Amino acid sequence: MSQFTATIASLIGKVWAVVCSGAVQTKTAAAEEILAKITIPAGILTANSIIRIFHTWTNTNNANSKIIRVRFGTNGTTADTQVFIATITTTVSYRTITEIAMRNATNSQGVFPASGLGTNTGALNTAAIDITGVTYIDLTGEVTSHPGDALQLEFFVIEIFNP
Repeated sequence: MSQFTATIASLIGKVWAVVCSGAVQTKTAAAEEILAKITIPAGILTANSIIRIFHTWTNTNNANSKIIRVRFGTNGTTADTQVFIATITTTVSYRTITEIAMRNATNSQGVFPASGLGTNTGALNTAAIDITGVTYIDLTGEVTSHPGDALQLEFFVIEIFNP
């Protein structure tokens, strides 16, 4: 299966962005796979950058688990650090916002651990990714029951804010 790949390349003031509309990829096999890989060139992220990712998915509506993940790291593979995970079952669509905030350092990030906005009982997810070089955002999908189940990354928007 091919994947969507792009490099952050648009700059408006201090905001970098990449947008992908239209169905990106469909996942039907029972293993985690990268459906979109975004390359962030060295020098774009700073010690106080914030990355905001809007992502929208559709899936088979049944009790079987479909798993979406956001990974962030320097590999561009499923070995990158998982900063967000959601398991989808009896719905047809899913939309969420994931924000990765640098914590006044080039090797410390915090991520809200739940979907969307609101409260959560857990602490922030943390990562220690060195952002001084090339980094990647990987949107991955996994279907745990097969055949007949599908998970599709419909579209996403990634913004990088530099103060």
